Amino acid sequence: MRIEKMLCDALIRLAELNQNNCLSEDVIFNYTEQEGLTLAETTRVCRQIEEAGVRIVSQAEYDAAVTEAVVEPPLLTSPIIASVEDIITAFDKLSASDQELCYSMIQEKLSKDTSESAKMKASAFFDRVNKMSLQYSYMAVLLLAFLNNCDKQGSASLAAVIDSFSNYYRKRYSMGEITEQSDSIVSSPDFTYAEARKLIFFNPLGRSFLAEYIKLNKSNDRLEMNEQVWSGLTEDSICEIISIVKGKLDDYYIKLSID
Repeated sequence: MRIEKMLCDALIRLAELNQNNCLSEDVIFNYTEQEGLTLAETTRVCRQIEEAGVRIVSQAEYDAAVTEAVVEPPLLTSPIIASVEDIITAFDKLSASDQELCYSMIQEKLSKDTSESAKMKASAFFDRVNKMSLQYSYMAVLLLAFLNNCDKQGSASLAAVIDSFSNYYRKRYSMGEITEQSDSIVSSPDFTYAEARKLIFFNPLGRSFLAEYIKLNKSNDRLEMNEQVWSGLTEDSICEIISIVKGKLDDYYIKLSID
């Protein structure tokens, strides 16, 4: 409890350094992992931090908040060349063939910009996966369960993902392998579907970086990857992500067996 108190005080002071009084979950989990805190202890730390008025946000939200707090918007130095009405008037004066060419060029530019944006967002996601550290195995197992059950649109049945997530641990247990830390509900095979669902939405889909990319569509009870991120991923990159995640799980369980 003394370590928890000291860590809470340190994190609260850290949050006060930015005007938005917030911390990213990545920072919190890195600190709690360094101190060797369990999930229950980490949960208490998060609760105490929030009770102190500190907002816990994703890393992307934190970066945006800090940037907004310290960077002033640039002054408008270039005058607006033409209004929308001027552009429409000029367009109307073009011949039918020139209008068609203009429209085609605009569509091509929009398509290119969208494609480039998707590639950048997919690359950012790939980078987050490559750099992720595991305090528990949940984030990696959930990502595998999602990728192994999603369709070509980047959507997967929530029930199928939960079953796949649960079966991963039950299979390890049946083979006599370590499933998780002793305080985890998945350390034995008796956990229920409801408990697995609650765990998934607390962490990783509540506090890890995956919450930025995978959302629940409540209208059809399906998990969906961010559309632009998914469209920027190729079959090869998805296979590489799966390989990276499996490697991180192997490393995690080796470390867990030693500890």
